[in-house]
Amino acid sequence: MWPGSITKIEADVKTFYFMKIEIYILHSISANCYYIGYTKDLTNRLTLHEEGVFENSFTSNYKDWTLFYRLECESIAQARRIEKHIKQMKSKKYVGNLTLYEDISFRLLEKYK
Repeated sequence: MWPGSITKIEADVKTFYFMKIEIYILHSISANCYYIGYTKDLTNRLTLHEEGVFENSFTSNYKDWTLFYRLECESIAQARRIEKHIKQMKSKKYVGNLTLYEDISFRLLEKYK
């Protein structure tokens, strides 16, 4: 190995660490409700929700989840804080406004840096 180079394990760790984190909101028409979460791999997480892998979870009760909203965050800590904020709002109108008014997303990212 050359001086200053990194091993495959170190590269994998850095890749994992710097992967984007996304907050996502799923919507169920039949239940008229939302599910809010965050993940490093949105495509995989959506598949897991669709396949009912999370047994006895809220999302396993309904089968018509669609991706309603997504927001890329800078870190897991930021994603957790924004997710908590959205959940604490307990408002379908607020969640709906996230898709109508882009400035809300920008303000959330700035506020929870």
